[in-house]
Amino acid sequence: MSAHLLDLIDVHKTLGAQKVLRGVNLQIAEGENMVIIGRSGGGKSVLLRHIMGLVRPDKGQVWYRGHDLATISEENLTFVRREMGMLFQNGALFDSLNVGENVAFSLREEGKLAEADIQKEVQRALKIVDLPGQENKMPSELSGGMRKRVALARAAISRPKLMLYDEPTAGLDPIVSDSINKLILRLGEDLNMTAIIVTHDMVSAYEIADRIAMLHEGKIYCVDTPQTIQNSEDPIIKRFVRGISAETDAIF
Repeated sequence: MSAHLLDLIDVHKTLGAQKVLRGVNLQIAEGENMVIIGRSGGGKSVLLRHIMGLVRPDKGQVWYRGHDLATISEENLTFVRREMGMLFQNGALFDSLNVGENVAFSLREEGKLAEADIQKEVQRALKIVDLPGQENKMPSELSGGMRKRVALARAAISRPKLMLYDEPTAGLDPIVSDSINKLILRLGEDLNMTAIIVTHDMVSAYEIADRIAMLHEGKIYCVDTPQTIQNSEDPIIKRFVRGISAETDAIF
């Protein structure tokens, strides 16, 4: 890890009457796996949308490889987004397309490769996620874990510099979740990707993260190593990572 790939500076965002982000500051290094945790509805997904350039802050800067996504033109933003991949919480596969067509979708949209080359890339991507030879299956024939793997192959097929994961293990059993965690780590190593992972799954967070950032009341409350977060005696951190409700504050 060396220079910052991403630098969020005093990012604010209000949606309707709710102040979702209240001055987020976060730096993510090249090659880092950054896990973002925090309460449901606390702005984690909104933060991901800022990083993708899908939402612009009311105030602040979002620097990615020398580009401020808060002010960049739509034309240049299109080029920047090509360096990013996104795994959505539900996989977001196209139900009318088979596995191979889903994985190939972005390459066909770009129109830069011949069909034979696209097929080779699809085969490569499916092999990486341990689903070789599954091109002709439909999404309805896949288990939840397989759908996540196909979605990951689709997101990674263009070999992005930055991969964003929104609750990658949501709805999966612990064994399948562990396989997805290992796959995320392997993809990062094989493709030299930086990753930002939003999750409530602390088992996954401890396994995947180089560092963990906690979003609390619209700001980054802390950023530290998994071990430090896990062993923290700070009441706010401890309550979240151990799943302790406010009614049990007396134990602190």
